[in-house]
Amino acid sequence: FGHYAYVSNEAADGLRIIDLSNLPGTVNYKDTILSGISTIHNLWIDEHGYLYFSGDGVNYGLTIFDLNVDPWNPTLVGTYATAYVHDVYVRNNLAYACEVYDGELTILNVADKSNITTLGTQTYTNAFTHNSWLDGSGNICFTTDELDYAYIYSWDVSVPSNMQQLDRIRSSLSGGVATPHNTHYFNGFLVTSYYADGLNIVDATRPSNMVEVGYFDTNPQSGGGTFGLWGAYPFLPSGLVLGTDMSEGFFVFNVNYVRAAYLEGVASDAITSNTLNNVNIEILTTTTSELTGTSGEYATGIADSGSYTIHATKYGYLPKDTTLVLAPGVVTIWNPELEPAPVVGITVKVEDAISGLPIPNAQVQASSLGNIANYMAGTNGEASDANFLQGGYELVAGKWGYVTNGLNAIIDAQNNSITIQLQPGYYDDFTFDFGWTTSATATTGLWERGNPVGTDISGTNINPEDDVTDDWGLDCFVTGNGGGTAFDDDVDGGTVVLTSPVMDLSSYNNPWVMLDWWFVSTNIFGQAGFRDSLVIEIDNGNTRKIVWSVRDLLEPFWHRDTIRITNYLQATSTVQFIIRASDVAFDQSVEAAFDKFRIEDQSTVSNQLPEQVSAGIQVFPNPSEGNFWLSYDLGDAVSGHLRIYDAKGRMVQEIAVNQATGQKLAGNELPQGIYFAVLEANGRRLATTKVLRF
Repeated sequence: FGHYAYVSNEAADGLRIIDLSNLPGTVNYKDTILSGISTIHNLWIDEHGYLYFSGDGVNYGLTIFDLNVDPWNPTLVGTYATAYVHDVYVRNNLAYACEVYDGELTILNVADKSNITTLGTQTYTNAFTHNSWLDGSGNICFTTDELDYAYIYSWDVSVPSNMQQLDRIRSSLSGGVATPHNTHYFNGFLVTSYYADGLNIVDATRPSNMVEVGYFDTNPQSGGGTFGLWGAYPFLPSGLVLGTDMSEGFFVFNVNYVRAAYLEGVASDAITSNTLNNVNIEILTTTTSELTGTSGEYATGIADSGSYTIHATKYGYLPKDTTLVLAPGVVTIWNPELEPAPVVGITVKVEDAISGLPIPNAQVQASSLGNIANYMAGTNGEASDANFLQGGYELVAGKWGYVTNGLNAIIDAQNNSITIQLQPGYYDDFTFDFGWTTSATATTGLWERGNPVGTDISGTNINPEDDVTDDWGLDCFVTGNGGGTAFDDDVDGGTVVLTSPVMDLSSYNNPWVMLDWWFVSTNIFGQAGFRDSLVIEIDNGNTRKIVWSVRDLLEPFWHRDTIRITNYLQATSTVQFIIRASDVAFDQSVEAAFDKFRIEDQSTVSNQLPEQVSAGIQVFPNPSEGNFWLSYDLGDAVSGHLRIYDAKGRMVQEIAVNQATGQKLAGNELPQGIYFAVLEANGRRLATTKVLRF
């Protein structure tokens, strides 16, 4: 303000006022505590010469000072303490307050500093409103939420009492995982400090169709969390952008601002002319796609202009393509009219692969473009549908006592009679409900079957985002699947129990249980939990024994293990499998998942499953600034793999090992972060160790 600069801090020093009038020679400054306020999260100075504290340690909301009379000694003129305000943007005596903990954008009338009034409040799903910024017109406000997987939102705020969401967008670099910090509007573009994803540039000229047009990754780490670029200032006369990365330092960017090439339109039924929602509009050869809204509308775009094939698909309709030239700054309109797909009668016959006999009451699932239809076969083993939509499908069949199987097929008038054969055996990847039962003493986080909804703490997965990849379908059993934060719908205050249907294993020579499991126990700081456990029991109708357990684990990826049943009890005709996840300690997140359960006889796995394994893995150096050595011992196995997983459970490196012992160099080009080195052989996890790259 004038020749004074004002600096906030959260280190109890109050407000720093710097007199710049003697530059470039000297500067004078002072630290002053105004109205008892020693900590301030952020500042704003409006066009009328008023200074706003947000997130201060006294009023928590807004504290307003007049700079006009004496900029060296600001005068208190007003406060707003209705809610905690983390950040604020003020123009034309309207304050756009980010009430982060209430998850609200609130518009305040601050014309009368002694009598601030609320004009409107807007909340939304998973809201954690962190920063706000107006466009040039003052009718559009952009906000960020300081959360993993969060969006940048655009709002029509022309009527403060009735704010309307126009669009939302996430960074493409991390696939939407990274956390946005602060966004600024500059000449029609949003310049956002996007933590692990660095600097992000969005064309916001059309606020109802925001398009990412550039980014610069400043940080070697990736994913969620509050690390990386947390400041980006685009308002220098030179046009340069100044950026600050928490670990990588200071950046100066010369940004080439390029307008997006826009694609918009409305999809409809070619016969009835009714608009169609959930039509997928895809720009081929790019990663850009958009679903049409409730009125058939869509709006998307790309940074790189050129000629593209546009592909429109919807379940129940024939796909439609067109070729269009998309030009920067130009809105291209395409209104696809989709023809309804023809219907055909289909029959799926489910047979026993050994006897060739039909399997009565088998379950059948047909899935296409995210749409799933389930059928039950009759006593003749056949499931039929006289009005089946033609198209490409994944067809899967299963029944308890058989191994689920399936195929992919184009169903039309020439190919509408399908046979699926099932091998006898016990297998469940939870595509179907085979009758597993649940019980609990815990208050939340009960076992449920479904497509897992990921949760995380600072980018580390707590609940898995996906089931295992080498089975049918997308479902598994998971302890609570409500999404939200890592501490929502996890196991709390007790135990959750999952019990299999009865299995007749009396004819098996030497049955082994094979399964995939996930277990994470952590506190609010992302550290391994205390006294929480995942326990597996087997009951043969006479005896129940614990056969496997793990506790206080923070290894966020799917594990694969095997258990030899006869090491613990006799295989009878009434065997059941029980898995228990328990939360004992207070204030921890406990999540478990379970998938791809199967029983194998030793006659088919004896060469793969040694009864005793003495294996290990060591890392040197650890922590490591670059590559690291993995020393391994496969035990009784003769070959296997060393696999490196990142903190989100994604495999980032794989090394085949063909000797019982040895050393392998790993970690090449891995960014900084926490990793897990896993030694695996014959489908089993033999050993795991944590690796730190810095």
